[in-house]
Amino acid sequence: MVRAIPVLYTGRYLMQDSYEELMLPLFLRLGGEERQLHMDEAVKSDALEPVMAEAEASNIVASTHRAAMRDLEHRVLAFVYAQPPEFFERLIIDLLLAMGYAGRQRDLARQVGRSHDGGIDGVIAQDPLGLDVILLQGKRLKPNASVSSSQIRDFIGSLETKQARKGVFVTTGSFSSQARATLGSVSRRVRLIDGVELSSLMVRHNLGVKPVNSYVFKTIDRTYFSGGLALPGLAHSA
Repeated sequence: MVRAIPVLYTGRYLMQDSYEELMLPLFLRLGGEERQLHMDEAVKSDALEPVMAEAEASNIVASTHRAAMRDLEHRVLAFVYAQPPEFFERLIIDLLLAMGYAGRQRDLARQVGRSHDGGIDGVIAQDPLGLDVILLQGKRLKPNASVSSSQIRDFIGSLETKQARKGVFVTTGSFSSQARATLGSVSRRVRLIDGVELSSLMVRHNLGVKPVNSYVFKTIDRTYFSGGLALPGLAHSA
């Protein structure tokens, strides 16, 4: 029969007691010598190594993950470039639905035909009666091309013609500084999404991408051990 060995508890929180106070009596009863359990600065430094290694590993994983996400966003945008114009118009609708617009109800979103669209590629109704709508326009441009201020003014004109107060303009390229400045003088609420933000939003909302693996990193829960009731690695058995 294995005798249970009592664990010394001094009345203070376990994590606040010194290593010697907690471990010396138990260590001696197990046949150890006191000189083997001294806590000089070198030993204290060694005790911190697992914590430092854990933090370093976490930082490495986080950095690697960020780099992988940036690479994935570039690849996503490359796939978008390779699709026909009709795909890009549908993509814009899919993105806003994935983000929660229209309550993710596909029947409240529709793709507008390319003829006589008045510069509008899609419409999303925020309510079943269509009293609050968002008009969409997309420009599938080359990576180094940008949307001009005149194209933004045309889009704003389409919003006014259709008496819509909100619009989203999405491009695979970028927006010129003049195009962005144009929004400062209009009453309509217009959101511009360039290629960089587009690919980032697609990855964030799992549009065109899918999870492969996930890993959970764990650390010591110090609140569990703060009551002085348990020591890691010391099982009590009879």
